[in-house]
Amino acid sequence: MPDASPAGTGTVTPVPVPSDSSSDAGPYPPGLAPGEVEATALASATERSLNGTGFSFRLDRRQARPERSFGTVYVGNRLRVHAAADGRYLLNRSNVSERGGVVAVERFRNATYVDGDRAVVTDGDGVVLRDVEKEEQTAPAARAAALVRRHLAVENATVERSANGTAFVRGSGTSLPNASQYAVTAVVAADGTVTRFEAVFVRDDRVQFVRFRLDRNATFEPPDWAVNASG
Repeated sequence: MPDASPAGTGTVTPVPVPSDSSSDAGPYPPGLAPGEVEATALASATERSLNGTGFSFRLDRRQARPERSFGTVYVGNRLRVHAAADGRYLLNRSNVSERGGVVAVERFRNATYVDGDRAVVTDGDGVVLRDVEKEEQTAPAARAAALVRRHLAVENATVERSANGTAFVRGSGTSLPNASQYAVTAVVAADGTVTRFEAVFVRDDRVQFVRFRLDRNATFEPPDWAVNASG
């Protein structure tokens, strides 16, 4: 059965920026400069570093909905992507509801295991084998890169670097459709890989949150339901 355990609270908090960053810490990661963020360059660096490796990332999207009985309720989707170096990967989708920023409930929706041009899909009750659909054909590395390109394309930025080459970004302003009051914080490794970011903005009079977390050291094992179904 795919992972559907509660993940704790998910209220977006700013990425911490260390106070010991220095202008003498060395060169900036690719795609960054003082006061400048090149989202396309960061996306390319992220994709390049992930190609041919095993990794995982989690993407959370939330919308704030005020309720009298619970205070603010944050509802939205969670996507977990687990990738193997040879192109096999798992897409695990769930819905998450966080009440008052304290109690989180995660409900499994479905999972898709992709191996070449074949997909194995489960909704928790049954397993179906089928061809890979168009929206599933984007490789995990390219999928992560697209998220970086979309959410780090900011109009204004502050970039700080630390002694180990890591950079910390604060950005504002975006070209996202119908988005206002956009703000994002991000951590960028020395090679230009974006390892995490958190964005908050307003759309349709509701506060929206996006959170991305990358684990470049994750190992991949196909789930039993997918292995058994594929024979």
